[in-house]
Amino acid sequence: MKKIVLGLVVCALVLAIPLSATAGNGPYNKVTGDMWFTNGAYGWANFTFSGHDVGLPADDKGTAYYADSAGYWYGTATSVLVGPTTGTMYVTVTFSTHPAVLVGSQHVFGFYDQGEPGTADYFTYGGAGHYAAEAGNIQLHYYG
Repeated sequence: MKKIVLGLVVCALVLAIPLSATAGNGPYNKVTGDMWFTNGAYGWANFTFSGHDVGLPADDKGTAYYADSAGYWYGTATSVLVGPTTGTMYVTVTFSTHPAVLVGSQHVFGFYDQGEPGTADYFTYGGAGHYAAEAGNIQLHYYG
């Protein structure tokens, strides 16, 4: 009888582990990057970002940092969407010394991962401007 009970307990654990792995405990889709590019208005610029697509915008997490010759700003993600080769991050600026970027302003960035560094990764700003990585990389981690 003890063997049957032990066998049932082991079977229950074997079934429970895969279910718990899919119940919000697995890896989240994310977009990360640290890239340098030429901003037509301000010259050489650095953009560093990390966003986690948890599934609901209210639960998504992320940060962004941007710097060029005019100043810099920090922001937090309010929503992150990640697919196999593209990502979108909505950012609200929380600190800024940049004259063109106000605290509280909201921005949308689209990220395009074309492969390893040097393979034309780029991002868009507000659905328009196309900024290619001249150094650095964009990484999309998509788990489905």
